[in-house]
Amino acid sequence: ECLATNQKVRGSNPLRRATKSLDFQGFFCFFYTFSLSMSKIGQQRSQQPSCFARKKDKMASIYPNRKNGKIVSFKFKAFIGRDENGKQIFKCTTWVPQKITSESKLIAQAEKEAIVWEKQLLEEISLEKQKLSPSEITLTLFVQNIWIPSQLNDKNYRASTISFHTSLLKIILDYLGDFKMNSILCTDIEAYLDYLRNTYKTQRNRSPSPKTIRHHYSTLNLIFEYAAKTDYISVNPLSKIDTPKLAKHKVDALSKVEVLEFIK
Repeated sequence: ECLATNQKVRGSNPLRRATKSLDFQGFFCFFYTFSLSMSKIGQQRSQQPSCFARKKDKMASIYPNRKNGKIVSFKFKAFIGRDENGKQIFKCTTWVPQKITSESKLIAQAEKEAIVWEKQLLEEISLEKQKLSPSEITLTLFVQNIWIPSQLNDKNYRASTISFHTSLLKIILDYLGDFKMNSILCTDIEAYLDYLRNTYKTQRNRSPSPKTIRHHYSTLNLIFEYAAKTDYISVNPLSKIDTPKLAKHKVDALSKVEVLEFIK
């Protein structure tokens, strides 16, 4: 009896020890199986291509921009090479879908747009590397093949801003597009601004407002500033031209008597 009592006190019951041993072995087997399963799932997920990751076909990376939980646009990011120090160089742009549909359709459409954008980007970079000499390149070639891809489409402008500049460029290039970049003088720009003031008519048969003419000047200034920066021209011709002034609206101010009456 004393021996049995001592065994109970010390917890040395053989049946109880066997039960504890089985419990530990069962827990160990469960833990090992669970860990192995999670490892296989992780490997499978890592092998699956994500729509937001760079794919094997070298498609540009895609990142969704959300507002109130819904996708409103996508950021495309493409690898275009390395600099002289071996650092990776990327180009980015923002694509805004014209119609908001389900996320799966938006992602599929974004993937297609990213492929087209990256292809055009690489073609434009290749063209830029085969750089035309300043004596040969026209304003149209410079704007379409160099300025728009590298500046307008690569500055994360809003879609409305890009559309606005594009509409101005149609008028600008229609007048100045065939001019050689290094032959455009300040007098040519002044002649264009006079053309807008005195000759050009909008679709509503109206002359452009002073504010619109100033927008034309600003767009041209952006183009020629970049042309000077990239050595297509030596001097920006617009640097010698004053910014077009906006029309001053006459203020109908109160007289001193009216002011005193107003204060009373």
